[in-house]
Amino acid sequence: MFDTNEPGSLKDLLLENQRLLIENNQMLHKMRRASRLAFIFRVLWILLVIGVFSYTYTQYIKPNVEMMQGKLDQLEAVTGKVDVDSAELKSLYQSFMEKIEREWKRLDITDQTI
Repeated sequence: MFDTNEPGSLKDLLLENQRLLIENNQMLHKMRRASRLAFIFRVLWILLVIGVFSYTYTQYIKPNVEMMQGKLDQLEAVTGKVDVDSAELKSLYQSFMEKIEREWKRLDITDQTI
C-alpha cells in the first residue's frame, strides 16, 4: 500500500511530524518560561515603584507636611490669642468711650465728635 522508499513516505512524514512536535514543545516551554519571568519582573517593578514612592513620602514629604501642620497649629494658637486680645481691646475701647461720654456730660460739652 505505502512504499517506505518514496521521498514522501509515511516514515518520513512521521519523522517530520515528530521533529515538529519536539520543536513545538520546546517553543511552548520557552514561551511559558518567558511569560513567568515577565510576570515576576512586572510584580517586582510594581513593588519597586511603590517602594520608591513610599520612601520618598516618608523621607521628604511627610516631615515637611508635619512641620507645616505644626506651624499652622501655632498660627491658629496665636490667632486665637489675638482674638482674645482684640476682645480685650474692644472692652477697653468701650470703657474708654463710656468714661469720655461721662466726662462730656459732666462738663456739659455738646460737640461729641471724635
